Amino acid sequence: MSIRARNLTETMCLMIRNYIQANIQAALLEVYTENGPPIHAESLRVPQDYFFYPEAEVYNAPAVLIIPNLIDFRKDQMGANFVDAKQQIQVGVINEARTREILTYQTWRYLSAMHKVLDQNRLTSSDASVVCTVVVTRASYSGIDKRQNMQDNVFRQEVVLSCDVFHWEQGGGN
Repeated sequence: MSIRARNLTETMCLMIRNYIQANIQAALLEVYTENGPPIHAESLRVPQDYFFYPEAEVYNAPAVLIIPNLIDFRKDQMGANFVDAKQQIQVGVINEARTREILTYQTWRYLSAMHKVLDQNRLTSSDASVVCTVVVTRASYSGIDKRQNMQDNVFRQEVVLSCDVFHWEQGGGN
């Protein structure tokens, strides 16, 4: 009898990243269509980089960070031989722009688009052995920083969505 390895955090993070990559462009376009000016649609570019660790120092904005914080296996509640866990993650988007006004609108609209992509979405692995439901619980903004880029002075801001991910995996472990 073989014991199947648990997928846990790695699979969950990859599923979320892949889902964002597949759906963020349409969500950004929808948010732009609903809100229009004062910024141009071109300023709502799709993410250029994705990271699974905090404080990425070298990136092309906009960049997405998917950071797992905690996993609760809920054994006292579930008592099962399969995974029925709740993971807490943060999904952050780093935006940069030449003016504070454009940056503010970009960040607000990225929050809207990411919320649209992630909240209450059920993600299933290709072999259906892992199912994750993402629930956005809150969002927070960083301050606006002015930083020296290699080419120009730019303003930088991050929005972070805190999420609960309800993670289920089939049995087969020990």
